[in-house]
Amino acid sequence: MTGRYPIHTGLQHEVVHPTNPFGLPLDFQTLPGQLKKVGKPSHRLPKLRYLFPYAPIHNSLHNIISYYEDHRFSVIVIPPGYATHLVGKWHLGFYKWPYVPTKRGFDTAYGFWDGAEGHFDHKRDGVVDFRNGTEPVTNLDGKYATNEYVQRVKEIMDSHDPKQPLFLYMAFQNVHNPIQAPDKYVNKYDFINQKMRRVHAGMADILDEAVGNITKMFKEKGYVWQNSGIVLLLTRVFLGS
Repeated sequence: MTGRYPIHTGLQHEVVHPTNPFGLPLDFQTLPGQLKKVGKPSHRLPKLRYLFPYAPIHNSLHNIISYYEDHRFSVIVIPPGYATHLVGKWHLGFYKWPYVPTKRGFDTAYGFWDGAEGHFDHKRDGVVDFRNGTEPVTNLDGKYATNEYVQRVKEIMDSHDPKQPLFLYMAFQNVHNPIQAPDKYVNKYDFINQKMRRVHAGMADILDEAVGNITKMFKEKGYVWQNSGIVLLLTRVFLGS
């Protein structure tokens, strides 16, 4: 989110839990925060290296900037700043309000803040950890998290203004522990004898389906698909008990 390795942000240890009084330092800029600045009017060409100094910026970002010249001076005409949305996990701290995702550059955030929540009950240590913005979501008991994330992406796509560029950060919970999946996905792998691996296969299956469904949404919004870049990243696979 910053372009820096966690060891340089003080977050190299583990997930930030409710008892941890820290998070991503507030003086670190985040990608969504900087993308929102791209749309700020200016009378001179902003160097994107200064907007987001810790990671390479692809040259295509410069294409969003156009010039209008009159007889007196040059004015830079810049499209509106990015709409920024987070769906899924947020692992950069939340012990004070300035650390939560909607204070770190995201217009909206829908998902969880701790780690290893139940995929069906959305609880960690007996407490529901699922939020829409800063408000707890308590009406999802029994609904599989990945399905809810896909539904949220659909809501974002349906309400998005095509005139505004979009940054959507979809951080899936699958295939992280606890190892849980709907039966109809697990049953497809009944040839796998070991139960945990059978359920894990179901988790990977529903993740693959979710990625496909989101890709389909982008394609249906033709203006989005033709002008989008999709990056898929896998950080790790965890086989827990």
